[in-house]
Amino acid sequence: SIRKTQDGMQTILTQWDEIGPTFQEEWEKLKEDFWGTVNLIRAKINAHYDELKAKFEENLNAKEALIVKAKEINNQSYDSIKSWNEATKNAIELQEEWKKTGQAPKDKNQEIWDEFRAIFDDLFGKKNAYFKTIKQDATKNANLKKELIAKAEELKMTDQWKDGTRDLINLQNQWKEILSE
Repeated sequence: SIRKTQDGMQTILTQWDEIGPTFQEEWEKLKEDFWGTVNLIRAKINAHYDELKAKFEENLNAKEALIVKAKEINNQSYDSIKSWNEATKNAIELQEEWKKTGQAPKDKNQEIWDEFRAIFDDLFGKKNAYFKTIKQDATKNANLKKELIAKAEELKMTDQWKDGTRDLINLQNQWKEILSE
């Protein structure tokens, strides 16, 4: 691993400094060999971090593209359960893709995550409000239907067939109006 390589190189550098003097005629050759090897190792370490930095930048670009897609999902209007379910499915797919993308540069990682998360917090907040409204409407409709049932129960006891039939037809029409709301 790169971390072990760095630690090992640091240990060797410390040992190099701690080792005592050597013969003057061998010093230049030893020093050249040692520092040549150390510089090769440093070059490999630097290349690794350069690749990592490039990968982080690539991940940042991918995540910024996901943010654009998330904004598109969030900015659309949804007016049916089916459209909300589709939007939710798309949102979850984007979140899964986000997780697979990998880390962005440390100085940007939290910032773009917060932006991405805020978009979906807003989307799911709107979804929650939509379904809360549907539930309120359903409760209101259920109460209206119960009232109509109670009136129908009263009508079944009437002896006035003509008026009772007309009233029952009116109740049926009111029932249909509740369904169409």
